[in-house]
Amino acid sequence: MINPSTLIENIGKYDPNVNKEYIKKAYIFALKYHGTQLRDSGEPYFSHPLEVASILIELKMDAETVVAGLLHDTIEDTKATLEDVQEEFGQEVANMVDGVTKLSELEMSSDSKKQIENFKKLLISSASDVRVLVIKLVDRLHNIRTLQFRPIYKRQRTAEETLEVYAPLAARLGMIVVKEELQDTSFFELYPEVYNSIHSRLKDLYEKSVPVIEIIVSKFSEIAEDIGIKNPIITGRMKSPYSIWEKINRRNISFEQLADIMAFRNILETVDDCYKMLGAIHKGYKVIPGGFRDYISAPKSNGYQSLHTSVIGPFNRRIEIQIRTPNMHQIAEYGIAAHWNYKQSNGYQTEWLSDLANTLENSSEIEDFFKTSKTEMVSEKIFCVTPSGRIVQIPNGSSIIDFAYEAHPGLGNCVVKAMVNGREVPLKTKLCNGDAVQIVTDPHARPSEDWKNYAFTLKAKLEIQKKLRDLSSKESENTSKGEQQTITYSSCCMPVLGDRAVSLINVQNNRAYIHIENCQALNNKILSENEKIVIFKWGKNANKLKYITKFLITMKYTSGCISKIVAVVEQMEAEIISCKTEEKVEEFATICIELKVQDIEHLMELKTVIRNHNFVINIERILNCCAA
Repeated sequence: MINPSTLIENIGKYDPNVNKEYIKKAYIFALKYHGTQLRDSGEPYFSHPLEVASILIELKMDAETVVAGLLHDTIEDTKATLEDVQEEFGQEVANMVDGVTKLSELEMSSDSKKQIENFKKLLISSASDVRVLVIKLVDRLHNIRTLQFRPIYKRQRTAEETLEVYAPLAARLGMIVVKEELQDTSFFELYPEVYNSIHSRLKDLYEKSVPVIEIIVSKFSEIAEDIGIKNPIITGRMKSPYSIWEKINRRNISFEQLADIMAFRNILETVDDCYKMLGAIHKGYKVIPGGFRDYISAPKSNGYQSLHTSVIGPFNRRIEIQIRTPNMHQIAEYGIAAHWNYKQSNGYQTEWLSDLANTLENSSEIEDFFKTSKTEMVSEKIFCVTPSGRIVQIPNGSSIIDFAYEAHPGLGNCVVKAMVNGREVPLKTKLCNGDAVQIVTDPHARPSEDWKNYAFTLKAKLEIQKKLRDLSSKESENTSKGEQQTITYSSCCMPVLGDRAVSLINVQNNRAYIHIENCQALNNKILSENEKIVIFKWGKNANKLKYITKFLITMKYTSGCISKIVAVVEQMEAEIISCKTEEKVEEFATICIELKVQDIEHLMELKTVIRNHNFVINIERILNCCAA
């Protein structure tokens, strides 16, 4: 086994001021309390916390974390108490050991309610000090490495749990080296035949491709030399078996159909070198659309920085390329663990983990969002820009709704419409990397039920759910009374399902006239003593109806233009009631089209599709006999 002197020597390589006696004391404490305990392999149990500490040193963690790694099983598995640890090693270490002990008590049996609740506890428990989660991940890493000594049923359960929970958490912390080993080892345990097949093919392909890889590395080295870049470190590799298996399943293709299984890494001395290299590669090789990501100017939330691009390289090979500095590479490999001195005024916290933990802690409906939170953790991030130039980072797959809730805490509930790259789009629109997004709000706005279907992120879903629940409790009395009344949708403003609406109730004849919230006719009306206005909540059966609305369309009049619009409307399953020309001046015309739609989103989609015709100058919805 590793002796304390070796531990101290290794940690001293990156922390020359380490307290040697402190490390030695923890070593002796753990060795004493674990005593004659044995692991399933027959080795002394102390070998496990010793390996955990050694891996933490490989990750360049601080001395307190290494000590907590040595002691992480003492409270759970020996006679040592939390008070003993606190007295000998201080409150900071005691808190970490206590946190890891609590996490070790959680069983993550797949798809069970207990797993869901324990996943919530895991995130909440580690939110105040992310080092607890780092230790737990390293603990799991060593257990996975020695999985062959455990009973078969425990091995498979551990492997499933690792793929479901711990590998995504490692990815979210940016600990890619840890994530890949957790994934590949678990993959082998669960699907040995599939793993061996992919591994064998990758090995065979690599052996055949060594000359190709060497030539591509040489080509890139020549490019670096030609543009004056010194000391480049350029390497090529095949992707991991689990990542290949993921691609095969996600794209529903065979191994032979995979084109992007080679990745090349360029580690350069400066940021300027990185951008120079990127430009030279793009100049020399055909760029694959959609493959470029600039994580240097817009880092991921876990601190990851790199340039990513995909090109058709030498030998007509499709290859992925990463370009980064040595410091960026360290963070890319080890994530948050690369910052052994990252303590700040708020403790050892990460913003994303604290936000997620707070959201989960305040939610009583975690079951509905369990899969969302795990999907979000492993989703690639995209970057969108606000009108002020602020960059907002959201998971790939996010909609306008997700952007709004992420951009500002109070923004999401007040959204009425959005502009993406200068064009108005439906709120369910999925955003792309680099989109410029402008959110238009109204202080009286509120979410609709449909928003839950449009939201991708856990944060947005929970905020929508909370707001709807609050609104429901406030409006329940008005809704119950409204259900007893005859409802009429007013022709002045023609409300559509999903509009923010109010109900003008005539107590005398027990009728309710529904108007949009900012209806001019209603605002100008003087109420009688028998009338009152209340907030209107769309009922459960509202989606069974169709709603009349009108569009005013200004266009450059060409032959067949009106028939094209009619065709689009019919194609989108809207029912046309009438279509007439309001005005025609030379080659320009304005038409009014009256139609039935399903809801406000259907209406917005129609507007977007019609506007995309090159002859359409403008399209507006008609409210109160004027466009809006």
